[in-house]
Amino acid sequence: MLKRILLTAALVVGVSAPAGFAASLDFGAFASGAQGSTVLNMGNATVTGFGSDLFVYRPGDFGEFPNWGGICSLRGDCEHDLEIAFTGAVENLTFQSRFHQAGDQATVFAYNGLTLLGSVLVNSDADLDFSGFGAITRLFFDDNSSAAGYGWGEFVFDEVNQVPLPASTLLLITGLAFLFTRRRVKAG
Repeated sequence: MLKRILLTAALVVGVSAPAGFAASLDFGAFASGAQGSTVLNMGNATVTGFGSDLFVYRPGDFGEFPNWGGICSLRGDCEHDLEIAFTGAVENLTFQSRFHQAGDQATVFAYNGLTLLGSVLVNSDADLDFSGFGAITRLFFDDNSSAAGYGWGEFVFDEVNQVPLPASTLLLITGLAFLFTRRRVKAG
């Protein structure tokens, strides 16, 4: 009986372990251009613009975001703040900034919940690697551009399945099961 309990606990721990799978923000599902909204729900994330509208670049538009497309927050040009809230934690996040002009500058902040994980100053077209920040639930793009601003795209990441039970809870359950089994063996 004890072997069965320990095997079950090991199986639960194995099934509960975090696992990730590759994903992206695919803007190809939206029409190219102004969206008539400041919020886009994408299934695995919600994009919120703090300007007058969101502008979508479909894959291949202008040759800049060939695989998954991109987005910016409009106020005239692409020079306004933007937020991406993922539906779950993501890791190994990479993306691109494009359309930089002299005077463009933005800071990208990475969060896990309310905890700031770090930030990156962007003042050129760049391939950005946020994989060193660990589990990210939200990005905030603070655009301080005085020119046309940035487009952001080609977001690729691993979605992380959260552990349903902490290891300490699993250990407690296993210990209680062991005590219960031992008590039944002594009684029998």
